[in-house]
Amino acid sequence: MARQDGNSQGHRRYEPVGWLRWVAAALLACVAVASAFPAYGALSNLWADYQDSPAWVYVLFGGFFAALSAASLVCLALLLRRRS
Repeated sequence: MARQDGNSQGHRRYEPVGWLRWVAAALLACVAVASAFPAYGALSNLWADYQDSPAWVYVLFGGFFAALSAASLVCLALLLRRRS
């Protein structure tokens, strides 16, 4: 049987302090906005008249940045929904 300290209250999820939560939220928002621009730029080339690369290149890079932007928005929403 494992020994427990008197101060131990079991397993707790890590909750960032108030100011750190807002710093993380600001960084996630910056990543989401900054990765939306290359995603739009790459995916908009699919409908352009002139393409200097095959379509899969635009889908690969645009899809990566679109997924990065969406994932950072989801993380941002989950972070801001938590109660302190």
